[in-house]
Amino acid sequence: MRVPSSPSASLSSSLAGNLSSSLAGSLAGNLAGNCFGGLAAICFPVLLLAGACTATGGNYKGNGALSTFSCDVTAGIHSCNDYTWSGVYSTAAWEQSCTAAGGSAGTGCSQSDAVGGCKISASSGGATVTTTTWYYTGSESTVMTACDSASGTFVAPGMGGGGNPDGGGQPMGSFYRYVVNRFALPMNNREYAIDLNGDTKIDNQFGNLFGTLATQNIDFQLAEDSAVSSGSLVELVKLQTTDSGLKDDGSAGVTLQQGAQSSSPDFSGNGNFSVDASGTASLFKGALAAGKFTSPSPASGGTSVSMQLPIVLSFLTEQPLPLVLPLQGAHVSFSTGTDPESGAPGLLTGQIHGCVLKSDLDSQVVPALAAQFTRQVQSDPSSSSSKQLLSIFDTGGCGIARAMDGVIETCEVLGNSIIQAVLAPDVQIDENGHYVKNASQRNALSLGVGFTAVKANF
Repeated sequence: MRVPSSPSASLSSSLAGNLSSSLAGSLAGNLAGNCFGGLAAICFPVLLLAGACTATGGNYKGNGALSTFSCDVTAGIHSCNDYTWSGVYSTAAWEQSCTAAGGSAGTGCSQSDAVGGCKISASSGGATVTTTTWYYTGSESTVMTACDSASGTFVAPGMGGGGNPDGGGQPMGSFYRYVVNRFALPMNNREYAIDLNGDTKIDNQFGNLFGTLATQNIDFQLAEDSAVSSGSLVELVKLQTTDSGLKDDGSAGVTLQQGAQSSSPDFSGNGNFSVDASGTASLFKGALAAGKFTSPSPASGGTSVSMQLPIVLSFLTEQPLPLVLPLQGAHVSFSTGTDPESGAPGLLTGQIHGCVLKSDLDSQVVPALAAQFTRQVQSDPSSSSSKQLLSIFDTGGCGIARAMDGVIETCEVLGNSIIQAVLAPDVQIDENGHYVKNASQRNALSLGVGFTAVKANF
């Protein structure tokens, strides 16, 4: 009998880079040929141990009842394998191989600090070995996506597939895939707004920004539509549920992740897309009720979810490039149904909520605004919108900025009284991603956008 060569190096590299597609490939690539034999040959998936194994020595485990063995490897990317089987055979060689790999042999992995686990079972000769590989580095959504690709079952730490107070339960069942075919930007602080922090007031400060700029003939929605239709902005949605009717499931899950840019996106319901390996997948646990999915309220103080939200901060429709906003304390909701344009299955009345830290705003959003303003005035300096931008923002008086030089600097945008008013922080979020109800030190701006999505393949 033998223990297969170790996939741990490739798994560790994938987790370190947070590349779920590579991790999935590593898991899937190790499903074949991984065998261990006792009294009967047993093949099983993902195994961290390396070297050859022979059925010699003592330490026979099992007497026909359920038995366990584990190997905890902390070197590099921390991971631990739990093995459960019924049968009688020696684990001496397992223990030797575990030690040789720098691990610690035992009878069970600790789940207290685990991000998540991937469980796969295999049977041979009337015996079954269940392998659960626990990961302590990376994100839950990365492990879940990779586990799904490897035909495994994601297991939350301490849950074993049971209930979860942050989302009603561990998501199970089949996956249904969609691509966003429209993002809708708010035009005031009431559109696409929810109460993020539990103070009974709805929050969407970014709506004030988009609405105020729209009154100055600076309309970001046109560029947002152009980015989606041209394929420069691709956002993928994956719904996991046990209800094939997509109506009722108290333990559903939704993963949002960026897709790779597409030169000719197909929103017919049969389009093929691919995941952007440089992006990060974000998992939202929640409930489907009467065809509507809602993740837990951020004000509830449960597990905080962050995500990367692509938004086009431009009013130029030619080659619009999205800015990826780091959204904290995020929330998502939508209804399942039929996409009205294609007639294919889709997600309707979707909304994404959260907040952007003021520090991220100043370092990422405002410079992007300044660059877009400059691009506009230099591409069409005689237009009324360009002249209006120059009169509002090209005022000089800060840093290297000079008044009416045709270049709008970041400091000129930051110093503008209109921008200061509409980009004033309205919520407070702590270092753990939880909103502070009675905020005394507001440090973030609330954001809510609408979306619809249509069935897709990826």
